[in-house]
Amino acid sequence: MNAVVPLAMAAQVALIGRRDTAMQGSFGLVVATCALGSQVFNFLSDGVTAKVGKSIGGASWREAAGRVRMALLCAVACGASACAALFALRADAFALFGASPAVARHAELYFTFRCAAVPLECLAKSTTGVLGGYRRVHVATALSVGRAFAEAAAVALALALGGDDETACILGLGLAYAACVAAHAAVGLALVFALRPVGARGRLRIWSVGAEPSESGGALDDDAATDGGSESEPEASGWLEFFSFVVDGASMFVRSLLLQGTFFAAMAVASRALGPRGLAAHNVVAQLWMVSSYVVDGFATCGTVVNARLLGEAHAKFNAWRGEEGRGRRSGDEHE
Repeated sequence: MNAVVPLAMAAQVALIGRRDTAMQGSFGLVVATCALGSQVFNFLSDGVTAKVGKSIGGASWREAAGRVRMALLCAVACGASACAALFALRADAFALFGASPAVARHAELYFTFRCAAVPLECLAKSTTGVLGGYRRVHVATALSVGRAFAEAAAVALALALGGDDETACILGLGLAYAACVAAHAAVGLALVFALRPVGARGRLRIWSVGAEPSESGGALDDDAATDGGSESEPEASGWLEFFSFVVDGASMFVRSLLLQGTFFAAMAVASRALGPRGLAAHNVVAQLWMVSSYVVDGFATCGTVVNARLLGEAHAKFNAWRGEEGRGRRSGDEHE
């Protein structure tokens, strides 16, 4: 699943590079810049998988529903904030690049589409994390593969239809990206609401905050009682959920920010010092590195999915043992 996106991006880089070197360089500049508004929020996928997976593993359905809800809301908030910040810093970023006129012209036009789609990209990322937490990894993988093929095909179509008109090609690239991201977010959101987590007999009632719990004590559909749910599962405060989500995601955010910042800085140096051809070459090498990095990162995602489930199950067993011990002590006191 992890390697699909960089592989699709590498295919797009190759297609655009065959069309025009300056266009390929501008593509890399914009991707690196907008990654500061989407890839820095990597906790929306990996962190959400861990948090939701832990709740699902412990059959804490109300907690799981709250965490899914918080993930989706945080994705929209983070994406909208990043989009506004990127648009506000647009002039400074392009001044920092010091790119050639041809590269700058293509980049400024493509940036509008890529930046406007940042909120949708964050939302799509969070739905992937939720599906991983549901232990629906195959569904998340199929969704990513579908988007990758659709985006690569759309790029090839945009370049073919644009012909010798470079502006038309850039417009086509922007529209293709925005459409694919919107479709990914919409389908991912539908799957989050439609699918039940593995181990549950029904779907989570994500937005039914005040609804009565099911017979199992979890926030499931009315006809979806599930084995192992706690009958006294507490209702978490919305603010506590929010602060827990932010605190847990802070370290991953800092890590991602530093990582994406190095990519951005390297791209800026290449743009200022190497010219269009050197910038395009740097973009190719960086993308090949991303492919190898994400292939290895897939093992980390596997570990996150499995360990989150095991931790949730262990936590549920510990709570059950503690409850039985407490009832035993109270029973002993009553006999005395």
